[in-house]
Amino acid sequence: MSDAGGVYIVAGEASGDLHAGNLVRALRALRPGLEVRGMGGPRLEEAGCAVSVDLTEFAVMGLVRVVPLLGRFLEVINRFRDELVARRPAAVVLIDYPGLNFILAGVARRLGIPVVYYCCPQLWAWAPWRVRKLRRLARLLLVIFPFEEEFFRGGAAAVKYVGHPICDALAAIDRAAAARELRARCGAGDGETLVGLFPGSRRQEIAGLVAALSETARILGGRHAGVKFAFSCLAENRASMFPAGFPVITGPGERLMAACDAAMVASGTATLELAFFRKPMTVVYPAARWKQKLFKALSTTPRISTVNLLAGTDIVGEHLIAHREDVAAAADDLSRLLGDAEARRACERSLAEIADRYLLPGASARAAAEILELMDRADAAPGADPGVRSELLP
Repeated sequence: MSDAGGVYIVAGEASGDLHAGNLVRALRALRPGLEVRGMGGPRLEEAGCAVSVDLTEFAVMGLVRVVPLLGRFLEVINRFRDELVARRPAAVVLIDYPGLNFILAGVARRLGIPVVYYCCPQLWAWAPWRVRKLRRLARLLLVIFPFEEEFFRGGAAAVKYVGHPICDALAAIDRAAAARELRARCGAGDGETLVGLFPGSRRQEIAGLVAALSETARILGGRHAGVKFAFSCLAENRASMFPAGFPVITGPGERLMAACDAAMVASGTATLELAFFRKPMTVVYPAARWKQKLFKALSTTPRISTVNLLAGTDIVGEHLIAHREDVAAAADDLSRLLGDAEARRACERSLAEIADRYLLPGASARAAAEILELMDRADAAPGADPGVRSELLP
């Protein structure tokens, strides 16, 4: 067996960077000395991957925000192609981030390098028409929810369910220690409630939600005695975006999730992380009225949070935030959970059902084993895909 060229991994955004770092550790545990290079963020680099581009700074959404970065995206695409040509990795692993990764998958495929797509984008929720393209681009799809195995099946790509990788990091957290430290930092004493405020990892999400979350905290503080609040801020260089008067916990938000009693959170992976810890929550997302109309027109589901999508019903409140009345509605929703013990327990039970069904540790190890098996099969049949291999070789 030969691992010549190793594995090349691409991960954008904070959640993808987390999963990439755990995947690298799992790959190296199964095959010590495996060369791993790629593009991602600090967690991928900390795991021992040689990172050539920090993609976490490219975490933007929307055409208006993407256009100014087009030149940099083109540089990333060209650098990706040059690195593949120079090193000829045995496999390219792409993690979520479909806006860029679909393009990179096409580059790798034309170079005849097997593409593994790990944490496939939730096309079943918002873009089912893109499934055929993904099947065509990838050799192997590693999906994180059991129902996705059937959804993505078809075409030439193999589909394997490996589980959700957030659990591998979350299961290692000392919840009691996190609670003692962070509750003390936030001034939450015995019998007091700590509410975590999670505005997301993208700069535009933070800018769109910080004021709304601050107003929510003001409203709830006036209604419920003994409630403390703390913001989560992934990157220290963004701490200045948060208002004075609230503790700001910098770095990965998982420890604040373990320590808090309830949360208001931006729609995204963080909702599943909170579900892992069984934390009642209200989900919010910044969206102007015209964007809300566009979402309703294009989406295949009326729900914006993954926990509600998985449950098939509304177990947590969801609010698209455009104006003050939206903030007030979100505050009312979380206030109900804080003031009604039975409603809070019902939410916790529903979240536990989601966690017990979908959030089981071991995904990174299973994904690593599937990737190495694909590499070994490709090594045993080096003449595979000769037509594809010749399409774009220099």
